[in-house]
Amino acid sequence: MSENKYSVELGFILDICLHPDVPRPLPEKIDWNRVRVLLGNHAVKPLFAHNILAGAVVLPDPISDELKTALRESTIQHLYQSAQLMSLYKYMAENGIPAFPTKGPLWSYLFYPVPATRTYSDLDFIIPLNKITDAVASVAANGYEIEPYRNYLIEKGNLLDTLIAEDTQLMFCGRDARRKLPPVEIHWRVIYQRFGDFFLWEELMQNAGTYQINQLQVKAPRPEYQLLLLVIHHGLIEQWSKIKFVVDLVFFLRKEGATLDWDFIRAKASEKAILKIVTDSLELARRFDPSVVPPKALSNPAYSPKRDVLQPEPVWEKGRKEVSTQSLRILLFNIRHRDTFVAKISILARHVRFLSRIKLHLYKLLFSKQNSA
Repeated sequence: MSENKYSVELGFILDICLHPDVPRPLPEKIDWNRVRVLLGNHAVKPLFAHNILAGAVVLPDPISDELKTALRESTIQHLYQSAQLMSLYKYMAENGIPAFPTKGPLWSYLFYPVPATRTYSDLDFIIPLNKITDAVASVAANGYEIEPYRNYLIEKGNLLDTLIAEDTQLMFCGRDARRKLPPVEIHWRVIYQRFGDFFLWEELMQNAGTYQINQLQVKAPRPEYQLLLLVIHHGLIEQWSKIKFVVDLVFFLRKEGATLDWDFIRAKASEKAILKIVTDSLELARRFDPSVVPPKALSNPAYSPKRDVLQPEPVWEKGRKEVSTQSLRILLFNIRHRDTFVAKISILARHVRFLSRIKLHLYKLLFSKQNSA
């Protein structure tokens, strides 16, 4: 699969992560220090380690030992995170708070052959909008507190209602640093409202599926919504900036692509003005595994996909150019890639409304000054 446009190291990582069953020799000239950097940048070291150690590639002993250690540590961390995830999920369920795990904590089980090879740092849940207060209490009862930034906005600025209106999540950290609890994010939206009215709990849970995480049966959105959630997070928000995101998509499509309701996906994507980014994302997945995208999935063969989506290698090799804020990066990408002029004007109008939240921005500035002093 690797081509000349990749560095030796990046091409080798892509091959091992996405096509571990294809026999290949170790490249004659490979910079293992650069491999280490790329694996860290793209959060795929456990997957790379598992696949290459299970294959026939003969590695230098120091590299083999390092990868074995990384895989062992990742497995231990995954088991701990998973136990914490299920403990929170059960607690919320027992206290009448609907919730489902999302992003890495769920996707590692849904479509990774070995769940521990999919890294994540936060325990993400989506809840109904009207259960935010109850969810905060539940997370707090399990040893957490709202992280300092949002806690300052809530306690000092009395801005909880504004955060609920404009933000997507509350973030929590463990109260006792000695316990080293993984961070928790409680989401009520899948993307900031200023980028459009996206799926809330009630819609996501229509015809929900049941999935196995450890010994628990978990209700979560059906596979069609999982694909849309993947594209929204990895495409519209992260812009396919890491190998891990493309691996997620390819692995998902390998498992679910042949049986997805593509008419439903096209209808929902069109409704949210994200059909172009869905199409671009499928084309990107097809570059790395042509078999994963059924012909019926391509909604508009005449559409010309965007080059910056289909050729992320410069970002993968060198990293992103810095911008003033992550929000600005997301905004510019959405303006380029959303389907319609009306959607783009709506996004700009919503950002104007967001900027008019003077009190919110004042307290953000105060918090920043207090913590930079």
